[in-house]
Amino acid sequence: MIKTKTTKEEKISMLIRLLSSEHDGEVLAAVHALRRTLQGAGGNFNTLAEVIEKSGGGISEAAMRKLYDAGFEAGQAASFHTMDTVPSW
Repeated sequence: MIKTKTTKEEKISMLIRLLSSEHDGEVLAAVHALRRTLQGAGGNFNTLAEVIEKSGGGISEAAMRKLYDAGFEAGQAASFHTMDTVPSW
């Protein structure tokens, strides 16, 4: 399988989705990775908030729910652990 290059936007989106994980360690790791990624792009969490605020706010409650649900599902799919397993270390 050929791996495609991940854009900064895709990486940031993936990390935001991981914030919905039920595992505290994954959430904390995602926060730190998001901070590093934003800094590497010349920004920070305030920059991210400004981008969201300036996006026009023209998104409906239903669209927000759909986006949240999709992000939550993607975060769950990206999770390395499930409630049924014990870490192998």
